Amino acid sequence: METRSRLEELKQKTKVKNTRQELIHKFNQIGLSISLSSFLDVHYSQELAGRIYHKLDEIESSEQIPGFEMVFQKLLEMQSLYSNKNESIVALYPYESMNAGAISLKLSEFWDHLEKILEIIYFNTGNNHLLIVDQALEFGICAIAYEDYFTITNW
Repeated sequence: METRSRLEELKQKTKVKNTRQELIHKFNQIGLSISLSSFLDVHYSQELAGRIYHKLDEIESSEQIPGFEMVFQKLLEMQSLYSNKNESIVALYPYESMNAGAISLKLSEFWDHLEKILEIIYFNTGNNHLLIVDQALEFGICAIAYEDYFTITNW
């Protein structure tokens, strides 16, 4: 039984490493240099995601937006709201974050590569969320896709 659990653990570690390597390659292709050390622990990322969704439940002001292009424009408008936070380290949740963990990067890097990041995390093609937050949840931007609209919440 112990051998089986060790085997499962090794399989999981390999899956995490392979997923991270794929994401590193994708991000490096767009000029955003990340490495294995850029990833947050998978379990910590899941716990932080739970705290993010709890915070979203507490915030009453989210905006409904009808389409991706309008969401993209809204994100561009929000950039100036966070200009004093550009050097802050944030957690970005790619589509694969449940297998790889969130990615730690500077907020300025997120803004500099916004359009390509949205492609990499599949948000532009229907992934259900964009989460970019500081780990203390002092500020964040969350966009969630529903069947025929998006919501954006920021704090």
